[in-house]
Amino acid sequence: MKYSDILDPKYMGSPCDEARIADIEKNLQRKLPESYARFIMETGGGYPNSTHDLLPGDYLWSEAGGATIEQIYGNGILSNGDHNSIDHPEHGADCIARTWEYPDEALLFAIGSGGPHVVFMINYDLEEYPLHSILCINDEMDIGLAANSFEEFVANLTEWVDEDEDLE
Repeated sequence: MKYSDILDPKYMGSPCDEARIADIEKNLQRKLPESYARFIMETGGGYPNSTHDLLPGDYLWSEAGGATIEQIYGNGILSNGDHNSIDHPEHGADCIARTWEYPDEALLFAIGSGGPHVVFMINYDLEEYPLHSILCINDEMDIGLAANSFEEFVANLTEWVDEDEDLE
């Protein structure tokens, strides 16, 4: 699967080169996992399309069945004016993580459809989880292992189906 296949083409960030990735890593003081860096270089990040907006699973008790994803941060500004650069000093994912007091030991890279009440983070220093695993964390600081890697995270994205619509 191409990374661009999971994003809504109307709301994609700006693809970039390795020099921009180096700037992002310098600004965040984190070496990005290779697959996530490649995702940013190829797509710039953005909003998942309607067939890739749910990460299924029971990794967080508050999100039985999985969590829907609003935005995957990367680089640039989206066509609707939303900031999408993970390292933007005032609007980036790192700023959101600090504002909401999410763990410093992980890097916020995606937010759920309800905003930053549920986020996805790349683990760096939480010893109970593997390096670069994907964690789902809510604003109560409940943490669950959502995927073992960014590649697994992307591969597991699927369509959210409103169960009420199925009943009609």
